[in-house]
Amino acid sequence: LETFSGKKNVEVKRALTDILVEKLAPIGRAMTEHLSREGELLSVLQLGGRKAAEVATKTLREMKDRMGFTQVA
Repeated sequence: LETFSGKKNVEVKRALTDILVEKLAPIGRAMTEHLSREGELLSVLQLGGRKAAEVATKTLREMKDRMGFTQVA
């Protein structure tokens, strides 16, 4: 903060903008790279969806058992 003591708002805003651009640039590059591999991204999302569905099914079954609901076979 001492660096900006006595500085005008415009100077502080420019410095902040430079810092933000520098810090966020790697995130933007990584995002662009991931989005360029759409097939791989969709595959990972589908796998995650299947795993989440398995966990949710097990959790729902346990919850129904504990509540006394029975499943019709």
